[in-house]
Amino acid sequence: MKNEFFNKTKKEVNMILWIIKNIEIKERFFLLFITFGALIILGINLYIPFVYKNFIAMSQETIAVKLIILFAILYAISLSLNYIFNYFSSLITYKIEKFYKEKLYKKIYLNDIKEIIENGSSYFSEVISFDIKKASEVLNIDTVNSMLSIFVAIIAIIILGFVNLGAAIISIIYFSLYIYVFLRPSMKKHKGKIPGFEEYSKLMEDSRQLVSYVNDSLEGREVIKESDVINQEESFFKEKSKELYFGFKNIWTQELKNFHFPFRLLSFLYYTFIFLWFYTSNLLNSGITIGNIFFTLTYINIISENIEPFMNFLFKNRNYYAPSINKMKEIIETEEKVEKRYDIGEIKEIKIKDLDFSYGEKEIFNKVNITIKKGEKVAIIGKSGEGKTTFIKLITGNETPEKGETLINDKPTNEIKNIYEKIGVLSQNSHIFNRSIKENITMGREISEEKLNNILHITGVEKFINEKTVGQNGKNLSGGQRVRVALARMMISDPEVVILDEPLEGVDKIREEEVIKNIKKYTKDKTVIIISHRFSILNMAKRIIGIENGKVVLDGEKEEALKNKTILKDFFDAENRMTVMKKGEDVIE
Repeated sequence: MKNEFFNKTKKEVNMILWIIKNIEIKERFFLLFITFGALIILGINLYIPFVYKNFIAMSQETIAVKLIILFAILYAISLSLNYIFNYFSSLITYKIEKFYKEKLYKKIYLNDIKEIIENGSSYFSEVISFDIKKASEVLNIDTVNSMLSIFVAIIAIIILGFVNLGAAIISIIYFSLYIYVFLRPSMKKHKGKIPGFEEYSKLMEDSRQLVSYVNDSLEGREVIKESDVINQEESFFKEKSKELYFGFKNIWTQELKNFHFPFRLLSFLYYTFIFLWFYTSNLLNSGITIGNIFFTLTYINIISENIEPFMNFLFKNRNYYAPSINKMKEIIETEEKVEKRYDIGEIKEIKIKDLDFSYGEKEIFNKVNITIKKGEKVAIIGKSGEGKTTFIKLITGNETPEKGETLINDKPTNEIKNIYEKIGVLSQNSHIFNRSIKENITMGREISEEKLNNILHITGVEKFINEKTVGQNGKNLSGGQRVRVALARMMISDPEVVILDEPLEGVDKIREEEVIKNIKKYTKDKTVIIISHRFSILNMAKRIIGIENGKVVLDGEKEEALKNKTILKDFFDAENRMTVMKKGEDVIE
């Protein structure tokens, strides 16, 4: 039976090679430079014991002084090179971290929205903030030294064999037993799995999820208080914390039992047998010298100190580096489902042609055909769950039809590169960032003060731009203020098509009229698609399209559509229908 430990170790070494392969050539050169430096330092450290040995053996004063000077020079060189290469190692680690952060940040923005919703945005932010940092550390000089340490131990045993054969044989036995003790738990009993390794990775992921849960709870703490479930939340948190505590306790217990105690015992026996060998050699009058003893002790110290770092590296790589590298690899190697190929000019027509679309077994659209011409003001109405928001996702290219097509100027929407230049969405879910109101509007874009002030005036944001601390997702702004900030942001992009997706959600009736006035003023010369349950905003439309059971059941001029007895009887009551019909002057021509 193949040992799973070796298979996983091979896989994890390939992950390190993947990190190296994906960085720039300049960084690879620096890594080679650091590795070369580490080899020089190790070579010097392996040579220094020979200076000890010769110094002790020499009786002539002049030679002894020369050896002291040589020792001082070698030690100074070793120390200086160590500082220099550590400095370069830190620089290269930060550069690699920066490189991968920028690469992942861009990749995440190009990622499938469904995948981000599924994993949660906190997952991706943690990958960028923490996992990339951990993965970058796999290429620093400490890690290089750890990977080289096993070879240093082997070389040291070989060199020791030429000076003290008995000590070298004891070292070979020690080396072999150390490897056996490390791999022993992964043999038959555990089917190739070292106890604690797999559990550690799972616990780290559970810890991440608990942090995410706490963040979510803190965001919704008002709901928790209002629902009177503080005790339940506290109990859940305590239970999860308890599980993590006992999980980590179990791992450290296994590590102590399977590794730390056997290794300490093995090291004790190693040094004991070395001293017994010295004593036996002395009794046999084998002519062992003080210099030989000093050299041997120095080298067995080198051997014991270089076996453990390599084993620790294997453990740390599996539980610290590898999971982080794997997350990065999954994101970076995610292929875009559809290639973005087209740049479109002025939008003349949006066409939905023979569209079929489902979520799982739930049919959303069935043979839907809709055409919207440039400059039209169209309202899409239907009961909740009829696919109105999905309609927006299809138009903006965030969903792909199962059958049929969604086209802009006869180009598939999910293949258009500059779709967000052309289409703007003002939604109940328009995100407000925890930044200043001005930063929320400009989003880092260069804009003249004159144009910005004009937009602030049109949207009414000028009245509160300097008065508010925005807060997380704009929680310190009223519903009307949030909509106006989002509208001002969209106005800077100046899209040709404006989609209004429940833009008045959370806006009180008092502010509603002012917000609608701002929207009308901006969208007068644009193509507008409206999705809302508010009659006041739907009244902006000149054409109404009704969707029911996945089909278009209504499509016509507003005045005629309002007389229809099908979908509208569930959507409007008689009084509101008459109210809308009387306000013909509000229609944007």
